[in-house]
Amino acid sequence: MKTEGLWARKNRFQKSCEDKEQFFTEKDCEVRVYRISKRTNEEGLAPYKCEFCGWWHYGHEIGLEKKTKGDIE
Repeated sequence: MKTEGLWARKNRFQKSCEDKEQFFTEKDCEVRVYRISKRTNEEGLAPYKCEFCGWWHYGHEIGLEKKTKGDIE
């Protein structure tokens, strides 16, 4: 089995984590998602545990485009 090189792993980490908010717990991340959704009427945001840094981030659920409440489907 071939292991990923340090440079490749660091590059993937930077692309996936560098500019994202990091949360220690899922609950903290859920609170942030709730506040963003309330303020912007954005739907489809969900917390997830990052496989690279081990912290919690949030993003749009897979398969959902950016939507706001009240959009015509």
